[in-house]
Amino acid sequence: MSRSPEVDQIPSGDNGLVVANLRKRRISARRIGDFATVMECLRREIEISPDLLMPRVLLARNQARLVDGDESERALDFCLNAAVGSHQLDHGLIGALLLNVQQSPNIRLRSGRFEHLLEIIESASDATLSEPIRAVNRARVLLALRDRQRFLNAVNEFSATPISGRRHKSFANELEKVAQRWSDPSYPQHRISKIFVIGLSRTGTSSMDEALGLLGFSHLHWRNHLTGDLIRSADLFLFDAFSDIGIAADFETLAHQFPTSRFILTTRSIETWEISVRRHYRQQLGILKPDSLRRLAVARTFGGLMGEINASLYSKFETWGEAFESHHQRVDGFFSGERASRLLRFNVLAGASWAELCSFLGVPMPDVPYPHANPGQPESTVPLTKVSGKLDR
Repeated sequence: MSRSPEVDQIPSGDNGLVVANLRKRRISARRIGDFATVMECLRREIEISPDLLMPRVLLARNQARLVDGDESERALDFCLNAAVGSHQLDHGLIGALLLNVQQSPNIRLRSGRFEHLLEIIESASDATLSEPIRAVNRARVLLALRDRQRFLNAVNEFSATPISGRRHKSFANELEKVAQRWSDPSYPQHRISKIFVIGLSRTGTSSMDEALGLLGFSHLHWRNHLTGDLIRSADLFLFDAFSDIGIAADFETLAHQFPTSRFILTTRSIETWEISVRRHYRQQLGILKPDSLRRLAVARTFGGLMGEINASLYSKFETWGEAFESHHQRVDGFFSGERASRLLRFNVLAGASWAELCSFLGVPMPDVPYPHANPGQPESTVPLTKVSGKLDR
């Protein structure tokens, strides 16, 4: 099993014990969406051990989403420069830096930062990054750059080399599958059937993503985990199935672009959905109403794409119920008549399971329970998360 990205970044002595406890507290706070505590712990970790890079990278990421994008930009460049030749550089830190580059509002600087990250990977000593792991991470950055030939060359470098660590092997296997599709003479193919999950947040999209993986489909949920970016048009030709609000926001275009594709509307009752989604966004961003998304720094992230997605589905509405009804009306209106057979409405809380899904996709039912990811938590256990100042009302 591969090591945790932060395991080797805890200082020794009394400071190490303090940092370890802060890290435990931060991870617990992250699980319940208490981002004020997360950021407090990260700042204390940096104060105690200013040479540690991972807390700085994580703090910059949270600043970009919640508070100050400009400060996060400066912090990102500081971390990239500090990572050159650093003994802290490993698979986890590279992935964290890659995600921060993708999340940046400043899309003009993205390519240059990717090239800088490639230089950082090459500068690492063999003791810090073994050659196969170096090649795996080089391939991830080149995929993010959409540099086809250099990406294929990087995959060839590790494809015949034994790789240790479950996580490293998983990334290597997925990168090899992407390389096979990208090098196929028929690439790109619009006539190949894709699966698009177009339910809103908190309707079982994570469970559906896991289910599609169990059925053998290569799948992306919310982001491309290999590159750290939101799902982009280039990804649609490299994987089989896609889910979450980035897909839901533009399902009409996807239906025309891939005319043989199938669509799954994960759903639930509007009453239970409003409770769940309100809790989710209160945890994540400290807001209670969807139109508050327009005022947050998160709208600028991923080069502004996050704001476009939120605007399509949520931020133009005053209530979550209005957003729910509008999306379902869009889906119902589009998938009518001849298109109706391309859509499956799937409500796992009402008992939908493998039978409906596998019948719709024309695949055998697996001999495992249907997954239930992100089940949520009782309302009383969720803190009133404060991001900057007071909770949005």
